[in-house]
Amino acid sequence: MIAKLIALNWRIMKTHRLEIYLMPVIFILLGWLFSPLFVFPLSAIMAFSYSANPFLIERKVMEKPYLTLPLTRSHLVLGKYALSFVMLTGCILISFIVIPILNLLLSLDWNMHYELWGTTIVISFLTYAFLSLIVYPLLFWCNSLIGSNLALYIPLFIFGLSFGFIIGRFEEGFVAFIVYALENKVLVNGTMLVSAILILLASYALSVRIYAKRDF
Repeated sequence: MIAKLIALNWRIMKTHRLEIYLMPVIFILLGWLFSPLFVFPLSAIMAFSYSANPFLIERKVMEKPYLTLPLTRSHLVLGKYALSFVMLTGCILISFIVIPILNLLLSLDWNMHYELWGTTIVISFLTYAFLSLIVYPLLFWCNSLIGSNLALYIPLFIFGLSFGFIIGRFEEGFVAFIVYALENKVLVNGTMLVSAILILLASYALSVRIYAKRDF
């Protein structure tokens, strides 16, 4: 059932697939402009953004493929989350290819060292979970195309500004945290991973509850 739900949502996203296919190029450009260190977190943000595209399509177009299966509202929520997680996994895998390329292109001072990969991947997953908690319940609550666009892009815009401000203003603190995380990998990565899982589960439960009560 989950595989069919993912396939249905992928069919709905056919008008946005070109953007998805261009992801490796986009990751390289972003890593070049900022730092390879941010490729994993940026890939998580972009994966979340692209996976929300089914919400930004007219309802009559979006719901037509769902008529091919006997689905409940909870199934529809599960399908959206499953596609989102698949896209996150795909973007992380793409990043594994992009980062070595950036390491070859950029100077040694900007290299993304391999010992940082684990921590930055967990940070990316935590970022993805926070976005899911904030945005997905809003998307399942909205019943209009305009509302869905606002529910997606306003939080993403605020999150992007906040992310850029924090990194720019507290760069030394961020680097210090990364160093601490490298020295205490099990504690830090484990705490962030468990937190991300709990946040994601809370997001899913909230979305199911909101969507079950929504009037169409």
